[in-house]
Amino acid sequence: MTNLNPPYSYAIAWKLFGDLRKLYRLGVEELARSATTPLIGINGYHEYGLSSYPLAVAVWEAFLNENCMSGKTESTFPDSMLWDIRDKAEWWRIEEKTLLIPKLLLGKTFDKSAPPYQDFSHLVKIRNHIVHFRSEVVPVKAVRQLYERHITFGQQVVGNPWHLQLESTECVRWAINVVSNMIGFLISLFPNGYLSELAMVFKGISEDEARSIFLAASVVPNT
Repeated sequence: MTNLNPPYSYAIAWKLFGDLRKLYRLGVEELARSATTPLIGINGYHEYGLSSYPLAVAVWEAFLNENCMSGKTESTFPDSMLWDIRDKAEWWRIEEKTLLIPKLLLGKTFDKSAPPYQDFSHLVKIRNHIVHFRSEVVPVKAVRQLYERHITFGQQVVGNPWHLQLESTECVRWAINVVSNMIGFLISLFPNGYLSELAMVFKGISEDEARSIFLAASVVPNT
């Protein structure tokens, strides 16, 4: 009989991250089928863009659990106080887990006032507005912050409702890169190159790569 619960579970963060990158490409390919969709450089409407925010946060939480809370990690860092409260830590909010688990495991963690955590905190806020959607609540600040960074389309192109402004190829690329940067930073906190081989697995999408993806889909950026 197949063992459905091996000592160290198969990782899924890499699979979810691969799906997130595929989601970006899928949106670009959809642009090729719509000659009327406007482009602003490498930014276009992404039909499936809203899904990227919950998926990106899921990638991060899966990676954090797999590499900081697993039996394998416990055997590598057996003296950490994390193992005494692991059951409680499972119920922490994702922001709490992100800050406290590395601190308990490694003695250091993310800086709340600096990247990449600042972007991650923003990503989580947007995710929360989506998964706890209330039609009467408009996350003006969250949308404006991305608009001011030229990541959204903005109301003058897409219009209301607010979530349409977050359905752009650059929004999806931003979500991918936020998670990639978070994973890269967490890897850097581990000693002696632990997990360093995973850095390339969770690679973000640079502007040059984005342009290549557009061109491969026969979508020519307009600038």
